Amino acid sequence: MKENKINSVKNRVQCNTIEKIAKAMSGETRIRILCLIAKQELNVGEIAEALNLTQSTTSLSLEKMLNEKLVTRRRKGKFVYYSANKKRIEEFLRLITQTFLK
Repeated sequence: MKENKINSVKNRVQCNTIEKIAKAMSGETRIRILCLIAKQELNVGEIAEALNLTQSTTSLSLEKMLNEKLVTRRRKGKFVYYSANKKRIEEFLRLITQTFLK
C-alpha cells in the first residue's frame, strides 16, 4: 500500500511538470519559435522577422517559455539572444516516456 502512495505522488508530480511545460510550449507561435531557435541563437527582432510576428508577441512567447526553462538567453551588448534549452526539452521527453510509455 505504501508503495502505491509513493508511486501515486510521484505520478502526480510528473503529470504536473508535464502540464506546466506543455502549457509553456502550447500554441503554433511558441512551437515555431522553438523550432527556429533550436538551430541557431537569435534575438527578438530576428525571431520576429523570420516568423513574421510582432516583437511584442515574440517577447511574450519567449517569456512564457523562459519561465519553464525551455529557452535560455544570453546578453551580448545591447541585444539578448535566445536559444532552445535542449537539455530541458530532452528532460521533458524523458518524463513523458517514463509517465506514459513505461
